[in-house]
Amino acid sequence: MESKLLAVIDAGTTGTRCTIYDNNLNTIGYHYVRNRNFYPFPGWVEQDPESIYKNAIIVFNKAVKNAKIDKDNIREIGITNQRETIIGWDRNTGIPIYNAIVWQDNRTADLSKTMMASGMGDSIRDKTGLLINPYFSALKIKWIIENKGLRKRELNNIIFGTVDSWLIWKFSNGKSFISDYSNSSRTMLMNLKTLDWDDELLSYFQLEENNLPLISPSFGHLNTFAERLGNIQITSVLGDQQSAMIGEGCLDYGNTKMTLGTGSFILQNIGSNNNIRKDGILTTVAYGTSRSKVNFALEGSTQISGGIIDWLIKNRIVRSIEEANRILKEEKDKKWNEDIYFVPSFSGLYSPYWDSTSRGLIVGISNNTNKRSIVMAAYEAVIFQIMDILDSMNNTDRFLRINGGLSQNRALMQLLSNYLEREISVSINPEITSYGTAIAMISGMSPPNTDLYNNYSLKRNIFRPEESDVELRYKRWKEAVQRSMGWINRNQKL
Repeated sequence: MESKLLAVIDAGTTGTRCTIYDNNLNTIGYHYVRNRNFYPFPGWVEQDPESIYKNAIIVFNKAVKNAKIDKDNIREIGITNQRETIIGWDRNTGIPIYNAIVWQDNRTADLSKTMMASGMGDSIRDKTGLLINPYFSALKIKWIIENKGLRKRELNNIIFGTVDSWLIWKFSNGKSFISDYSNSSRTMLMNLKTLDWDDELLSYFQLEENNLPLISPSFGHLNTFAERLGNIQITSVLGDQQSAMIGEGCLDYGNTKMTLGTGSFILQNIGSNNNIRKDGILTTVAYGTSRSKVNFALEGSTQISGGIIDWLIKNRIVRSIEEANRILKEEKDKKWNEDIYFVPSFSGLYSPYWDSTSRGLIVGISNNTNKRSIVMAAYEAVIFQIMDILDSMNNTDRFLRINGGLSQNRALMQLLSNYLEREISVSINPEITSYGTAIAMISGMSPPNTDLYNNYSLKRNIFRPEESDVELRYKRWKEAVQRSMGWINRNQKL
């Protein structure tokens, strides 16, 4: 059995983890470390690229130790990762030229406006399935090029990649520079129809194909080895949200999953259909085994979900997540209806609004407002943002499959079921993202199938809606969102 062991490294936003699985997908080893984010200016979010790599090494070695095995027993490694975060480094020395610019970063808002003004919005959407927004990698690359003063001759030695390609390059001692369809589709540089880098977009962003990784299948024979981890073959690479989609078993048309982590991410499987939406919902690659076998997904995302609880703690509104959860549990059953709303657009709004000029607000504060009021408004904000996306997505999937850190909060999940007025199914597997990559590794060149899922992965908590009068509150939430939008523009006129 030990010859079949699999290791999955999940390089996320908040932390990095490694899970060791046996061939029956039972967890036999695990380790997690928290990542350090830097916030140099309002709206800026960075990480140290070398720290991303070192944390991956640490969790791998500790997970192997915790599994009480020798790393020689691990047959394959899979990587899943935060997606739009971008890193640039010298192809000769391997030294990063700047910190990793994290997907949440909003410094390219002005570049985004300039690009929109050039009339490229429709072309970008038609080619990539995405909207022009600081969220995506291409604008971050353009910012690095311009702010590092890189000329064409200097750019010949610089390569840019998402976190998966950085880790693969480091693990392979610079021998492999690849990314998969799911990560590449989040850069705003990959054409969804050709499944390759788009020449027109490369030209606009002053890039050549050799500045970017080779686009590879998401799983199968990737022809790359992690020499620095013991020369183990890397057989799967997936963006974290797409990996969670596989982990949830969303393999058929219409299947929908929701991950409640740092942000909220809702993906709906649309099979081989890569038709582009004309609203605030994105079209993206779910996974691909070859150019002729690619599944697509609709996606709606929010920047802040679990992150709103971190904000409450950082600003000493509550001492811990346990205190926040206790307040929610106590207030939820009191038919809470205070007229206060929290819009957590700390550096802009994602789906379906896509407004990088929006900023956070708490509206409706009165003499009676206290910390319990703000905590409840924060939890409601998580739910209202989900409602915004599902309304735009016209989601009709009877089974809404939910995972992620916030999904383990039973009071929140009951409130979500009440507000959505639908049954929700919550995974008890806390590492569904890593699990999806493990499924992909076992399935190899064939699309995953439900026969690969073990009994543990199928165990779920079901929440059924109770009576809730949310219509007026949801209407008021939308009014609060409108007040938050365009704030940067208004503020600049003062």
